[in-house]
Amino acid sequence: VAALIGTCTAIEAVDEAAGQHRRHGEGEEGHGQGQGDAEAPRHVLELGVPLVGEGDRRGALEALIRELALEGRVHLLGEVPDAVRLVAAADLFVMSSAMEGLGTSVLDAMALGIPVVGTAAGGIPELLHGGAGRLVPPRDPAALADAVLSVLENPEARAAQVARAREAVRR
Repeated sequence: VAALIGTCTAIEAVDEAAGQHRRHGEGEEGHGQGQGDAEAPRHVLELGVPLVGEGDRRGALEALIRELALEGRVHLLGEVPDAVRLVAAADLFVMSSAMEGLGTSVLDAMALGIPVVGTAAGGIPELLHGGAGRLVPPRDPAALADAVLSVLENPEARAAQVARAREAVRR
C-alpha cells in the first residue's frame, strides 16, 4: 500500500473527480471494464490517503468519501500539529489546491525527499520548476491522477525528481 499524503484546502478537485466518475458511469453494471471508455482509469492502485487540513466543506467531503466507498482508504485527519512527521512517512505528497499562497508544505516535502505532485496555483510552479516535482493544471483531476500514477510507477524518475527537489531547496 502506497502512503499518499495530500493537503485539502479546497474540495473542488474532489468534487470534479467524483462528477467525472458519475458522468462516465464507473460503478454502473458492465461499464468501465475495458469497454472502450477512453477516460476509464488505467488501473486502481492500493493507496492510503490521509488528508490534512480543515475547512467548512468537510461534511461534503465526508459524504463524497462514503458515496465513493472510500472510507477505508481516505482519512480526514483535520488539523495536525506536527504534519511534517506524516509527510516524512509518505511515499508521495500531493498539493491539489485550486488557489494557494507560497506552498510551504511543498517545500517541507521536497526537503524531506518526498516526491511532489502539485497544481499550478500560487507559488507552487516556482517551487516545482526544473523537474523538482510534477505540475498539473488546477481543477484537472484526470491530469492529477495521471501524474500521481506516473510518479508512483516510475522509481527512476521519482528518484531523479527527489534529487532535483532537494537541490532546489538547498538553493
